[in-house]
Amino acid sequence: IFDAMDEHLAPGVQERCLLALAVLSNGGDILTRQREPASEEATSPGVDRQRRVDCIIGAMRRHGSAEGVQAQGSRVVSRLVTLSEGNRVAVVRSRGIEALLHVVRYRGRGTCAQEYACAALSTLALCSGSNRAAIATAGGLVDVLTVMRDIQAPQLQSESLSTLTHLTHGYPENQLEMATAGAAALVSKAMVTNPTLESIQTSGCALLVAMVVVVSHGDRHRFLEEGVVQAVANAMKLCASISIQEGGVRIIHLLLGAGVTDCGVAGWPHPCALDVVIPAMCALPGSALVQEHGCGALAFLSRLTACASEMRASLGVGLVLQALQTHKDVCAVQEKGCDALGDYASSDVGLQSVIAMERGTELVLEAMRAFPAHWRMQEVGLRALSGLARGRDDVKRRIGEAHGFKVVISALQCHQSECGVQRNGCVAVVSLAQSHWQSQQVFADEGGLKVVVAAMRSHVAVSDLQEEGCWAIASLAENNPENQVGIVAAGGLEAILFAMREHAEHKGVQERGCFALASLACSGQVRDRVGQAGGLDAVIAAMRAHPEVASVQEEGCAALANIT
Repeated sequence: IFDAMDEHLAPGVQERCLLALAVLSNGGDILTRQREPASEEATSPGVDRQRRVDCIIGAMRRHGSAEGVQAQGSRVVSRLVTLSEGNRVAVVRSRGIEALLHVVRYRGRGTCAQEYACAALSTLALCSGSNRAAIATAGGLVDVLTVMRDIQAPQLQSESLSTLTHLTHGYPENQLEMATAGAAALVSKAMVTNPTLESIQTSGCALLVAMVVVVSHGDRHRFLEEGVVQAVANAMKLCASISIQEGGVRIIHLLLGAGVTDCGVAGWPHPCALDVVIPAMCALPGSALVQEHGCGALAFLSRLTACASEMRASLGVGLVLQALQTHKDVCAVQEKGCDALGDYASSDVGLQSVIAMERGTELVLEAMRAFPAHWRMQEVGLRALSGLARGRDDVKRRIGEAHGFKVVISALQCHQSECGVQRNGCVAVVSLAQSHWQSQQVFADEGGLKVVVAAMRSHVAVSDLQEEGCWAIASLAENNPENQVGIVAAGGLEAILFAMREHAEHKGVQERGCFALASLACSGQVRDRVGQAGGLDAVIAAMRAHPEVASVQEEGCAALANIT
């Protein structure tokens, strides 16, 4: 057959020879098959893999407008590249990538040629990073996206998605190029149009994940508007495969982060999330990936006030607690789970009680102890503790019994450079120590007074942290003469006054600063120190700078009464 192709270059002969080779290739590798010993001349030619590949690719390049040659040539190549690395190398050396991309660009009466060409490109990309780079450099990403846009045939859509999936694997630059070329809308359309083809759903989810992880926040908003999440939700409902469930939950989690607003999720009603995220978490409790991103998605959804009661009815809290219990050794699950608990506790008093009764407080402390060096874990853990303890003496007592105050102090000490950890640590101190003498004493005994002051000194330019730091000092000093003296000795008075001077326009810092000065000046041992250090002037300056803010005026008056 190869001899015939060399001797007779007419397209009709070439097409029929390629058809014969395609049929023969179903029975094995035609590139390594020996000649039949019909004559002495044919007994020792050996195998010439490259010559045979050159013959096939040459036919395709020679007859670029012959649809039959293109279809049968692509069919042969798509089979050969699946058989061995040697075949794939020979195809690339024969400039087979360019020939296959020509087929993808070609528009004939049928779609077989494009299907086979995409299948061959998919295999080449799957097996070699250099092939992925070569295909992308030759314009393969845009060519495949174009054929997807122009031809809606299901099998071609499936092969195209497979090719794109392999082209983007491990190549962020290809992923980004896909996203900016409008691939998300095309992939979503293919998934919605072909709901029963699991290959399209699987490749589609993989592609969307690859794009979502590399694009900007603004592009994620665009993905929401293009119906990406609805396509993924449909796939998750129709296909129970683990890869689709894991990819789908991950996409929903990442896109929800871009779309959550006070009134809902841009371009997507929030109940749809519960319809797919919660069943996935229930069905795959052992999948750390599903649990991680499921907890992350539920955390975002809990920030919508409209979701609070629905979350409880859907057992969202129970699923998060189960994930924390099941995957104690997976930091990502612990982080996202604690983040979700923090959101639940902050959004709904009823959920706060449910979490406390189901050992949620203990699970948060266990997570923080298990990953002390992970700053993000400490940040969300502190936030969860503050939400759970706010206004609940029983939770404060349980945290104390579990030596949780040491965990809070340790997080502040170990992550001084992380502003989020320091801020949330100060907020946790407020929730735990405010109007609770026992907690105040434990914090002081464990060195908590110094770490709060250190937090303020470490981030003097951050207004929110200075505000929470002043509030934490006030909570530790309130009606506690021993702590009032200890705070002044630790440099807390100077930290408060510095914050009020540096953030004179920030009403929160001024309000909490006045509150802290009032709390310190309750003690006769400290009152004179506050006045001598300039506390009186700081309070008057705050009241004059914010005459319209009632809370500043109220706390300022209380401070003036105590200082004078």
